[in-house]
Amino acid sequence: MDLIYEPAALRDLRGLPQVDARRILEALRQVVDRHPQRQSFVTEMQGAPGHWRLRIGDWRAICRQTETTIEVIRIGKRRRFTNEPHCTHLRNSGDHHPQSGGLGGHPRSPG
Repeated sequence: MDLIYEPAALRDLRGLPQVDARRILEALRQVVDRHPQRQSFVTEMQGAPGHWRLRIGDWRAICRQTETTIEVIRIGKRRRFTNEPHCTHLRNSGDHHPQSGGLGGHPRSPG
């Protein structure tokens, strides 16, 4: 299964502390290597078939699974996510902690 990052998710990743970004990337790779439903830190989102919320410490990643891909939609602090069925949402609460030295790479794949 391929892992694809939406532009908003890449922006989210680049704004995280590097240690947290690496933990999130490792967790996402685990999901790709194994089926999402078998991961204890992955929960299917109610009212949004094929959408998953990953719990990585205080961070959450919203993903959409298709037959061939897992698409990372958004990444943010736990309290910023709502439980709405539509997954293109993060409250603008200012919980994001940008730091320099973020992650570079192709727009669809962090590097």
